[in-house]
Amino acid sequence: MKLVAVLAAGSTLVLGGASTPAPRLPSAPACTVFPASSPWNQRVDRLRVAADSPALIASIGRERGLHADFGSGTWNGGPIGIPVTVVGAGQPKVRVAFEYASESDPAPYPIPAGVAIEG
Repeated sequence: MKLVAVLAAGSTLVLGGASTPAPRLPSAPACTVFPASSPWNQRVDRLRVAADSPALIASIGRERGLHADFGSGTWNGGPIGIPVTVVGAGQPKVRVAFEYASESDPAPYPIPAGVAIEG
């Protein structure tokens, strides 16, 4: 599941045609959630275009924007975003119950009490 998320994010950046690196958050300039080698911290604007890029774009629709569902704000008038919470190595792991468990990484998870969730 993690690999799929990273690959999806990477292809989103390639398909989106990013031409400049993302700016650092002004409130957390030294925050490194992912290591420097992570695809989240790599430039993609100079990578070769994937061979199946035309098919991917056609499946999305050339005139439709691609919407990554993380962050905050609104999309089409409604709130969006999958909250991201970063915890330390000592965060106790807990079991959770949710739908689509077969599509998720195995539990337990390092989730603090009162953490924001999607939906």
